[in-house]
This record gives sequence, structure tokens and C-alpha cells, in this order.
Amino acid sequence: MAIVVEEQQTQRGSNTVTILTIAAVAVGLFAATYFVFFSPAPLVESVLPGNVSSISQINNVNLDVTPLQNMQVYHMITATSGPGAPSVGTLGRPDPFQPF
Repeated sequence: MAIVVEEQQTQRGSNTVTILTIAAVAVGLFAATYFVFFSPAPLVESVLPGNVSSISQINNVNLDVTPLQNMQVYHMITATSGPGAPSVGTLGRPDPFQPF
């Protein structure tokens, strides 16, 4: 009994398609590498519109927490830690590798 091994005949057009595919992938990788690592990053001024890019007004905001601390709802909040707090309980078995 003999085993016949034959080479597969390649078509002439398949070589061209393979070369074009490899070239397209190489160009895509080159472009992605350039845009990720080497292209200049856009500045905030060019990305944001003119009326939003003025951030100097945010520096002048006065955050006063005393009105919040004087509210009745704020004083009703209780801490849930301590002896009366709910506990997690037992998590799993002491030895997870022990057979049942």
C-alpha cells in the first residue's frame, strides 16, 4: 500500500493577493504605531470650544460645607461600625482544599 503525496498547485493570482494583504497589514501597523507613539497630541485649546476652555472661573469657587453640616438630615446619619453593626459572617470553609 503506497501513500501518494502531491504538491498542491498554486494559482498565480493567490501570490499577488497574499503580497497585497501583507503590505496592507504592514501599512496599517505602521500608521497605528505612528498615531499612538509619535504624532503630536492635540492641545486642550484646540479640542474644547472657546467658551468651555476658560477654566479660571473654577479656581474662584468657594466651597463652604457649613450649610451642609447644619442641615437636620446630615445629623440623622449614623455610623454603622461598632458592636451593633451587622457582620459579614463566615466566608467559605477554613480549608478550601479539604475534601467533602
